[in-house]
Amino acid sequence: MKAVKRLFCPLAVMCVYCLIASVASPPVIASGEWEIIRDSQLRVDLSYVRFFDENTGVAYGRGSEIGYVMMTRDGGQTWSKKKIYGNGMFLSSDEGVFISERDKMVHNTDDGGRTWDSFRIRSDANCWIGFMDMHFISLDEGWTIRSADAFSDCILHTVDGGETWERQWDSKDVADIALLGDIYFLDSKTGWVSGMTLDDGDMRNLM
Repeated sequence: MKAVKRLFCPLAVMCVYCLIASVASPPVIASGEWEIIRDSQLRVDLSYVRFFDENTGVAYGRGSEIGYVMMTRDGGQTWSKKKIYGNGMFLSSDEGVFISERDKMVHNTDDGGRTWDSFRIRSDANCWIGFMDMHFISLDEGWTIRSADAFSDCILHTVDGGETWERQWDSKDVADIALLGDIYFLDSKTGWVSGMTLDDGDMRNLM
């Protein structure tokens, strides 16, 4: 499943690029063309984009050695940026959380990226080999899917903003579960996870 995700990366990047253009400035319907608002000149692949209104938006992209979280408040005309090599999300136009796997750091903001707090993860969950997905419902509480090893995934949970994590679930403990993919929570009790299961030797989707 991890290999499949990588195959779809170019298509996802193209879709994200189109999304930025469509939100920042509506397409010229009469001619069927898209208007390029701004070429960032950053040599990174965009993997996350979210706009909260016609002016305020965030984006994230990374290359082989560097990653950026980018923020705009003028519909994409100008962008501020912060170097972060990892993965994350914005809960609102003000609150965002990003986790850097490379150095096991958490970066969060509560003012739309104007300032950031960063701290090192202190966790003995021993499940940080590979990142699959993450979801936070506040700056304090969130979940992430990580690879325990090459053949199993686990779900980690934090209530202190990512400084410490508790392993809530491990695919090694469930028969026929192979790989997890995406995670989403409405609140502290209600959430969904998608993945794949091994059924009679075949890989099948599950939720």
